[in-house]
Amino acid sequence: MKPLKELCTPRASVFDPQKRDTVLDLTDLIDEKIDPAVFFSENYITEGMKSLLKNGFKRLEGKTEQGVYKLKQAMGG
Repeated sequence: MKPLKELCTPRASVFDPQKRDTVLDLTDLIDEKIDPAVFFSENYITEGMKSLLKNGFKRLEGKTEQGVYKLKQAMGG
């Protein structure tokens, strides 16, 4: 079995001090301040995020009455 260091290669932006501590505002996608292709290439959409997005859009489309969702962060800070 190969060691983790050989199996996983961090992307270059991980080591960029100007990007490393940046928190993006998703509304910047709408204002075209963030390139969507770059954003989604560097961010992993979890199953929980998929569920929230799917159910949130169902609510906006009037396909469900559920309007409250309890959010939790499973991986720390």
